[in-house]
Amino acid sequence: MNNAADVCCERCDGSGRYNETYVCYGCAGTGNANTPTKRVICVKPFAKFGFNRRDFAIARMTTPAAYTGETRWIIRGHTLLERQVNEYFREVSGG
Repeated sequence: MNNAADVCCERCDGSGRYNETYVCYGCAGTGNANTPTKRVICVKPFAKFGFNRRDFAIARMTTPAAYTGETRWIIRGHTLLERQVNEYFREVSGG
């Protein structure tokens, strides 16, 4: 019996990519249909990526960084390292 973690993404057929260049944003590059997500709020301005204080967003976990293995998150189309997410964002509960 398959559990939710074993289900492949329908958009990319489990490859994690649209083609050689682009990561699948349906599964955030993991190939799984159910990637971890969290609702976050920006706690200090992050001008490099256009985030202002009090901006809400959804963060989706993606594949780890190639060299460091650090967890990465996709927020509004930008791929950020875990340490950047922890510095500039806080997780919020509820909807």
